[in-house]
Amino acid sequence: HDLEKECFNKMRDQERTAANEEDTKRKREDTINELRKNNTVDKGEHGILEKSLHDLAREKYKFASRKKEDDEEADKHSKDKLYPVLARLDLLDKQDNLNHNEAL
Repeated sequence: HDLEKECFNKMRDQERTAANEEDTKRKREDTINELRKNNTVDKGEHGILEKSLHDLAREKYKFASRKKEDDEEADKHSKDKLYPVLARLDLLDKQDNLNHNEAL
């Protein structure tokens, strides 16, 4: 009789554990779906979502291409002696709209 009771108690505990795990999973999925609905998955809780291998590779590619563009930009302007001066004065984005004082 005691063995039967112990077996019943263990089964009940396992059912509770499974129900708790299912509730936790459902809550996490609801949170993820809410983040996706609001298009804030990247800004959301980082502990909820793990990036897939594809996403990690895409980020690595973006970083490498950005770095390559920056290096090309630096190489292009390395021979230009006026570029550092214009960069320091924040005049690189301004095209033909310089007045006389800004040009000096």
